[in-house]
Amino acid sequence: TERRIIRKNGSFFYAEINGKMLPNGMLQAIFRDITERVHTENENEQLLKINSQVLNSINDGFFSLDNNFVITYFNKAAEKLLNKKADEVVGKKMFDVFHEAKGSIFEEKYARAIKEKKYDSFETYFGIEPYVNWYDVRIYPQENGISVFFLVTTERIKAEKMLMEKNKFIETLINLSPDIIYIYDLEEKRNIYSNDGIQDVLGYT
Repeated sequence: TERRIIRKNGSFFYAEINGKMLPNGMLQAIFRDITERVHTENENEQLLKINSQVLNSINDGFFSLDNNFVITYFNKAAEKLLNKKADEVVGKKMFDVFHEAKGSIFEEKYARAIKEKKYDSFETYFGIEPYVNWYDVRIYPQENGISVFFLVTTERIKAEKMLMEKNKFIETLINLSPDIIYIYDLEEKRNIYSNDGIQDVLGYT
């Protein structure tokens, strides 16, 4: 058993006590000072608590897997993004819980990171309900598994696509104009943009 022992001067230490009954009927007790170990455990527990608070305050989804793909941590953002509570998934294998992703690029990348212990990142589209989205994923190897940060980037991808289509449409309209449209950077002394009119009228490309 472990006990906190108070000294005569009011200070205390932690001790592990092992006792046994001797043949003569007396009790033998062996005290082992474990104060340093207890303090280390308390510090580690506090550090884990702080880390948990930090990971639960970020917008990135975060989870960790051990070397057997068992989920060991699942933060609040991951709960929201993947619509699963931590107590539903922690202690279970990743692709038993998220069976829709079995055989996907996610399983491939996580397995490689666990095996090779190398950082990896990728962005991919996943098309199976209920997890249809674009995902930006970063994988950090750990001694006992991997840590994964991820974001759902669907809205960003849509916005970028719309911007590209808008720019392409505007460029098409500009090139249909019979006028010369020319943009020149006076500081860098270089041509930035010219429409097709400059080629048609002046013969420049």
